Amino acid sequence: MSTMRLPWVGVLLLANTAAGELCKLELLDSDPDPEPLPYTPRKEHATAPDGRLFTADSWGYTLFGKDGTQKRMFPSLGEFTPSRVPEAAWRDTLLKMKAGGLSTVQSYVVWSHVEERKGEFHFEGRRNLRRFLEVANETGMLVHLRPGPFIHAELRNGGLPWWVVEEKGFDGRGNFPRFMRHVEAYLTEVQAQIDGFYWNQGGPVVKVQVDDDDIYLSDDVGYFTALKDMMVRIGYSPALFTIAGWGEDARQIEINAKNSYVKTCEGYPWAFWDSGYVSTSDWLYDPESPWVTPQLAVEVGSGMIWTYPNRKFRNNTALPAAHLAMIASGYESMGYYMYVGGNNPALLHADSLDPMQTIQERGDDGSYIGLWCMQAASYDFYAPLSPFGRPKQHYHEMRRMHISYTFLSAELNTMRPYAQDAPTAAGSAPPVWWRARYSAGSKSGVVVVINYDQAAEPASPTRAAIPHVRFNLTTASGTSYNIPSAKSRALTIPADTYFLLPFNLEVLPSVRLAYSTAQLLTAVSGVHVFLSVGLAVELAVTPASAVQSTSGKAAVEGGTAVIRGIEPGYDVVATLGQNGGATKVVVLPAAVKNSIWTCEG
Repeated sequence: MSTMRLPWVGVLLLANTAAGELCKLELLDSDPDPEPLPYTPRKEHATAPDGRLFTADSWGYTLFGKDGTQKRMFPSLGEFTPSRVPEAAWRDTLLKMKAGGLSTVQSYVVWSHVEERKGEFHFEGRRNLRRFLEVANETGMLVHLRPGPFIHAELRNGGLPWWVVEEKGFDGRGNFPRFMRHVEAYLTEVQAQIDGFYWNQGGPVVKVQVDDDDIYLSDDVGYFTALKDMMVRIGYSPALFTIAGWGEDARQIEINAKNSYVKTCEGYPWAFWDSGYVSTSDWLYDPESPWVTPQLAVEVGSGMIWTYPNRKFRNNTALPAAHLAMIASGYESMGYYMYVGGNNPALLHADSLDPMQTIQERGDDGSYIGLWCMQAASYDFYAPLSPFGRPKQHYHEMRRMHISYTFLSAELNTMRPYAQDAPTAAGSAPPVWWRARYSAGSKSGVVVVINYDQAAEPASPTRAAIPHVRFNLTTASGTSYNIPSAKSRALTIPADTYFLLPFNLEVLPSVRLAYSTAQLLTAVSGVHVFLSVGLAVELAVTPASAVQSTSGKAAVEGGTAVIRGIEPGYDVVATLGQNGGATKVVVLPAAVKNSIWTCEG
């Protein structure tokens, strides 16, 4: 986990409009073409035995079929550190992650867990990395492996074994001969566990992260260059190497350019390193901040650690609301930390609860009274899945959003973010927080609305409902998209809600959803499934002739059929069809929002 805070990372506060005013944005008529990465990944490493090519560009991740067809991806990832969870629970945990809407598991390999004593490596039980990769492959999860050597993760010495740090002549973490000899021995053993499971070998490991936070280093360029060269020499061969860099200064650009790294980003809604109920600056929109390209999240807080003196109240709504704000701001993937809580394994050669031996992080003075002092064994993190596999409420809230993200994956990956330029301080009231993502190529987009205030104390609902709201998005050439229709009643945004609404989205060949005031979840077996978000439900369809039947009241407005009076439930509310294609529409009631699952087969 990273704790460094730079102004460009994290959540941008959505554009704000006073209640009762028209929410307006201007859209561009063209998008910049996706740019290639500043390096070319080795095709032999990025190509699976069946011919699929896994790569990335400035718009995010892409999977090419062996026939050259391109599939843009908007993956959701979650951190699950296997050595913090018993081996017997791995399969169940991975399946719960998959059921929660995730496609990729991020996994730290903890050096201090596998080499407590110099030269004695243990890859058995919950430390059995090879078995973990087997199970991930069997469950169909891709893997983003993060072997360090430094990983932080609220571990003593950032996961470096005590004998490395306490060795006479230890120069610190960096490109130092003594330290790098120990690192090479460790990474060689880890590579032996991974070999056979890389993407180009038919396995799930598509990415490997090199080290972790580029903080606490005096020569990060030299260190990250030497570390990458070492890993390649040892035999590491993922489709992509990544680096967890939290800034965009010249030093980090040099690191990426020299080493062919894909850089990832992060953001946390709470800060355990500050006392009190603290909302981080990740909730503020800063139009002056530079962007990492592509914006691939690897550490978005899906919980937060407790420390002994600083145990924060955690509001389930704050987490998926923050995640949606990041997506509205242009993120091209979501990687959660932690998604699965855990417990540190018992030490093999010492008392795990001995304050002088614990592998959990302590205060700078070695005590347990500072803000950084962690519980000796527990690493629950208020993760969506507890250390014992129990889903928390925000597991279900996040799953609901993942269903939409997955269904809209290819479209989201091509949609650029739009917002008003004026930043808004968190806690001001009562604005409508909203943003849009729009693709000029497909002429489709989504409006994101978040009526929730993370900065407020969470003792009661933090925001009132906001009435008389309309959204208008207009392109430079004059094309206008309105939610709702000018002939419809204005929207009332419910209190403490967050959602996304599609506009001008193709649902069938030659049939577009002009807008919907319900969130589009997915389409399955010829049915488009929506979810009521507390707004009066309307569907607008172009052309109007595509509406074959409806239980609501349809009115033709300029070639578009606007269907009003839709009652959410479990019955079909409309049938759409054109040129031989057809789909039915179901709008589920808001009350079941956390009881919706998608299944394979």
